[in-house]
Amino acid sequence: MLLSYQKMTGPLPDQGLLWLITKTLDEVLPWILISLFSFALSLGVLRWKEGSFTGRSVLLLGLSGVVYTFADAILKVTLQVITEGDYVLVVSQVSEDWGLPVFSVILYYLLRTVVQSFSDGDDLGSGNRFWGV
Repeated sequence: MLLSYQKMTGPLPDQGLLWLITKTLDEVLPWILISLFSFALSLGVLRWKEGSFTGRSVLLLGLSGVVYTFADAILKVTLQVITEGDYVLVVSQVSEDWGLPVFSVILYYLLRTVVQSFSDGDDLGSGNRFWGV
C-alpha cells in the first residue's frame, strides 16, 4: 500500500502510516455511503413493487446516515489530532465537529417515531378495536 501511494503521489508524508490510513478512509467513506444507499434504495424499490415494503427499510437508511455522520466526525477529529497534535475543547470547535452527528441522532429519533406511528396505525385498522366485548 505504501509503495503504490509513493508511486502515485510521491514521497510518504511526515505524519506517517496512521495519517495515510485515516486520510484514505476519510476520502473513501462517501463512496462507500453512496454505494450502500444505492443498494438499499434498489432493494427498497424491489420490495415496494412486490408489496412487502416496510418501515424497517427506511429506518435502516436513517441509521446508516447516523453511522456515517459519526464516522465522518471521528475521522476528521483524528486527522486534526494527527496533523496538529492536539484537539482543543472549545464550544465552537466541538459544536462544529459534533453538531451534525448529534442532529442526525435527533432526526433518526423523529424518523423512528413517524415510522412507528404509521405501523401502529396500520395495526389498528385490521383488527377488532373493541377488546372488552
